[in-house]
Amino acid sequence: MYPSSRKGFTIIELLVAIGVTALLVTLMINIVTTVLTNWNRTSGTLSTGNQARLVLDQISQDLQGAILKNTSDVWMAASVQTAEPVTGVASQSWPATGKPAADLADTDINDSVRLSPAGLNLTDYRFGLAGVWLRFLTIPSGLNTAGDPTTISAPRAVAYQIIRKKVGSTAATNTQFSYQLFRSEVYPDATFTAGYNLYQTGGYNSPTATSVGAVANLRSPNVDQVIANGVVDFGVRLFALDSTTGKNAEVFPVDRRGGGAVGSYAFAATTAKNLTDPGTGLTVANTTPAFPTVAEIMIRVITPEGVRLLDAKENGNPVPGTWWEIVIQNSNVYTRRIDLKATAL
Repeated sequence: MYPSSRKGFTIIELLVAIGVTALLVTLMINIVTTVLTNWNRTSGTLSTGNQARLVLDQISQDLQGAILKNTSDVWMAASVQTAEPVTGVASQSWPATGKPAADLADTDINDSVRLSPAGLNLTDYRFGLAGVWLRFLTIPSGLNTAGDPTTISAPRAVAYQIIRKKVGSTAATNTQFSYQLFRSEVYPDATFTAGYNLYQTGGYNSPTATSVGAVANLRSPNVDQVIANGVVDFGVRLFALDSTTGKNAEVFPVDRRGGGAVGSYAFAATTAKNLTDPGTGLTVANTTPAFPTVAEIMIRVITPEGVRLLDAKENGNPVPGTWWEIVIQNSNVYTRRIDLKATAL
């Protein structure tokens, strides 16, 4: 009999082939994972960047038309919202599983307030549980339709604030929320009737659901007034002339004039002293009132991937990392410095 001519693989050859195949598959998986990660980061940066530019452009336009007068009326106000704000907006919710509350210690890495030390970069600031509620009187450019109270070029009150509210259906079974930045405004006719003191009780500070352009709209924005989604922090740093140095110094959220550091978390552009912010209850500690000359705006926008992770985290799902760790890894911070053209007249 002739010997068999069939040939096969030895066990060693099979093991080598399996090992090479596994190595190639592992390399391909790593390459695909890296590409997808870079794609998600790039697309997330583009998405957040586009939103941030629109927001910063709008705020710049409003602030450059700001009205400041040397009177006891409050012409501009800002407050760090360290607790859940009462706005009267339907479906608003700031649960314990969401953004951490501010303990005001200003030292915890997971705290939502970070305002010190003096040399802290604005991108590292954190402006409280609900960010800053900024409001002021302005004459927006590009509006001048005679007889139309919504577009006529005249003084009006505007406000910016973050609200965490349900998206889509408001049914009790819906657990999806979004951090949204609102720009609300009071039309010139209603502003004229209410007056130009943003600290008057009620009115501008009333947490009552209302229509666009009404006085209470300043605190209770309408659903149509969203200008950006995924904004998890929003803040402003205000500077004024320091009489002791002749240079600009920060006056909000920390008053650093004279080399000190007084943090009241509330600011009012007025000649009056010892005021209480009627919207938040915070005390304005500026014994020497100031009118800002420069505003620096900070906006932190989370990426679509970050939105997914936060949604899972806030609904009790096992997502690695704390709330702030997820946000820092999946968000971008944008800032802009704005010279205020108005002077206290």
